[in-house]
Amino acid sequence: MPRSESFHMSKQQQDSAYGSILSGAALEPNRLIKLSSGTAVYCTATTTDRPIGVTVNRTTASGQVVQFKFLNAPGTIIISSASTLTAGAMVYPAASGQVSSTSTTSILGITIQAATAANDLVEVVPMYQFA
Repeated sequence: MPRSESFHMSKQQQDSAYGSILSGAALEPNRLIKLSSGTAVYCTATTTDRPIGVTVNRTTASGQVVQFKFLNAPGTIIISSASTLTAGAMVYPAASGQVSSTSTTSILGITIQAATAANDLVEVVPMYQFA
């Protein structure tokens, strides 16, 4: 089958646990992202946000490539906490792409370890469920 001359990301099949996309804003690593107008932005606690993955690298401005781990990838994810968390807590999307135990929208997963302060990185077993 002949290849198209132009690259269309939406027509590519992804067989890896990781992907990359242009950022729609400056992004920190270990944060939940969603799609917005074809770019990655932070997923928040709103009912319309649908996370696609967790950022791997930092971007300093819109239009830079951000690498991320898909939420449906095998294994766990490392993500920034918005507050203290206990091990075994159910976590939900929070502001700035972080997670918290405050039930706001859809369940993201369960923590494997505790977070003793905001911005701690925690390991989460993803089990995303839409609200």
